[in-house]
Amino acid sequence: MLAQLTTSMNFVAKKPLEQCMMRFIRSLSAVSPSKHYDVVVVGGGMVGFGFAAMAAAHPFLRSKRFLLLESGSKTQYKKEPNLRNRVVALTPISRRLFEDVGAWKTIEDNRFQPVKRMKIYEVGSNAKLLLERVNPDDDMGCIVENDLIISALEAVVDKAVKQSGTEAYPGSMEVMHNAVVEDIQLPKSYDAVDMPRLLVRDRASPSDAAIPIEASLLVGADGFRSKVRNVSGIHTVGWEHDQMAIVANLNLPDDYDPTIAWQRFTDTGPIALLPLGPKKCSTTWSTTKAEAKRLMNLDDKTFVNELNRSLNEPAHRPSGLVPSIVAAVKLALPKSSQSFTPPKILGVDSNTRACFPLLFRHSSFYHAPRVALVGDAAHRILPLSGQGVNMGFGDAASLAKHLNEALSEGADIASPRFLRAYTSDRQRSVVPMAAFVEFLQALYSPDATLGTLEPPSGSVLARLRLLSSTLGLSDAVLSIRGLGLDLVDSSHLVKKFFVEAACNGRVQVPFVK
Repeated sequence: MLAQLTTSMNFVAKKPLEQCMMRFIRSLSAVSPSKHYDVVVVGGGMVGFGFAAMAAAHPFLRSKRFLLLESGSKTQYKKEPNLRNRVVALTPISRRLFEDVGAWKTIEDNRFQPVKRMKIYEVGSNAKLLLERVNPDDDMGCIVENDLIISALEAVVDKAVKQSGTEAYPGSMEVMHNAVVEDIQLPKSYDAVDMPRLLVRDRASPSDAAIPIEASLLVGADGFRSKVRNVSGIHTVGWEHDQMAIVANLNLPDDYDPTIAWQRFTDTGPIALLPLGPKKCSTTWSTTKAEAKRLMNLDDKTFVNELNRSLNEPAHRPSGLVPSIVAAVKLALPKSSQSFTPPKILGVDSNTRACFPLLFRHSSFYHAPRVALVGDAAHRILPLSGQGVNMGFGDAASLAKHLNEALSEGADIASPRFLRAYTSDRQRSVVPMAAFVEFLQALYSPDATLGTLEPPSGSVLARLRLLSSTLGLSDAVLSIRGLGLDLVDSSHLVKKFFVEAACNGRVQVPFVK
């Protein structure tokens, strides 16, 4: 009996200890080790899915493990009678990239609008400019809805997901929707044992524990407020323009030519009309913040009236000595036979008006140890030339190419040599284009000193404007600017330079390789 009691007491004493040990073991197993991927892409969108689709087209990258983290839920594009108000002008080179990865067919099967010509005119003078390709039958670009582009690229990525682990795709491609990146820890060097680490939570299951993830290379495609860029410490330069851009979808008359895009430089900023198809176009109206607020508060009918007034307002006729000399020079220039009467806006689609700020930001480098930036995470420019997202697709294609080259030579996928080559390659394209767009912005920006905007009465700007008006500086600047536009229009070589730069996404001096 005593022996039984002793045995029972020993069992009772051991049981709490065993339970504690079991709880400790279970707690250790609950902490999952970091899942390792060769490449983790933070941010889907057009450029994030674009990079994943382009990476899947390279043979050496197809053998690697990819994870794309998309903050939004998975959606399917549905073709509806009324288009979305967010559209982009895809350049011919971006279209070729889409064709190469198999994304263009989805766009072609739905809808897009080719643009053959662009007509540009201004309010400061009667100068006009017609832009088109050397072969007028070639497209300058095509207008496509943002959602359709994402859907087309995501379809390519989904195909890679389904083929993962097969002979066609030996590696793996994964996409996590509703992903919230809670924490990012980045290495200070390219050491193979020091990798980027992330904590990611599924927004659809907020009660679940965050998932630890490790990557050999982290790609930031998370927009101009990029968390990846901020954590990496990559230096940026930039500024806000005191302007906003209003976008909206417009209704046009039956005789509207849907192959022509329009742009007018007004006192407060440029107005662009991008064709969406018969009797439809999208506008991007850049203006001052105060004016944008006023326009957004107007009812649809009044907004349309204001837009028609700005598109058709008679051009200013500069006077004075310099404008007289400029007018004499213009007499020697060939006259365009093209009509520059813009289409009449009949109406605006309800709930398509939206507004966003205009700013410039550029990263000093597009890479850091085991980090690469693409799209707006690396650079953001004004929508003046329609180059923004096309630059992002150029980044995606270039990064995929350089990573594939690194692997083909047996190097680390995050080799600093190839990441430096990526930055160098892209900055040779992006920096000249961004500088040119900023130059145009400065040339046509609202200016209270030279007389395109009325400054507050009694202010220093008002006195400077009075002085510039008295000396004839305002009209002199406006007339010289208009002459520049007319000179470009009269030179086929110069026009070809600008058109090909826009179509190819690279400012290239003629005859210089």
